Amino acid sequence: MWETVSTLVKSIPAWYWMIVLPVAAVYILPRIRRDKNGKLYLYSSIYEAEKQRRKHSEVIELVNSKIDEHIKMDAERKDEVLQCVKQLADGIAALQRELDDRIEEINKQINVSIEDRKALHADVQRILNEIHGMTMELLKHTVFIDGIPIHEKIVAGLKYMSYGGNSEVKKRTLKNIEEYPEVYDAVVVIQPDLRVKVD
Repeated sequence: MWETVSTLVKSIPAWYWMIVLPVAAVYILPRIRRDKNGKLYLYSSIYEAEKQRRKHSEVIELVNSKIDEHIKMDAERKDEVLQCVKQLADGIAALQRELDDRIEEINKQINVSIEDRKALHADVQRILNEIHGMTMELLKHTVFIDGIPIHEKIVAGLKYMSYGGNSEVKKRTLKNIEEYPEVYDAVVVIQPDLRVKVD
């Protein structure tokens, strides 16, 4: 097999290698990345942007599910919660449209310059930061608003803490866990990654 490969390589003209090797060095090598497990893969900004778009869709679905739950709440809190969630949903939808526009622009421009790729990376990072902030706000509201079931408050508080939140939300969540340990136990059975060191 190696003889066949060697023969094939020798049969390719030198001018071909003079073209292919610089192209590979300029366009392929900078796109090679390592994932969290240490495996090498070829980085694609279109794929990464599409992955982020899917994450944003999940956030939008979460917000929409919260809207459905809040509709059933008592009239006194209903308007306040719906307005807050609607603002978050509108903000996330606007960010989603902005990211979709960027993906469409990338699809039209195959040869993206280094500056454009840096600008895209900065845009995506800014959008992700804004979505993270909106998600944290939504979780914070979920913990403090009356009328929401206690298991949802505990889940929201644990997620807030797992995302790095450390404020009154954490204190309220730990208090809820102390008051309703059976609800906390049920939550961590379903979502063990939300377990905190309170046992």
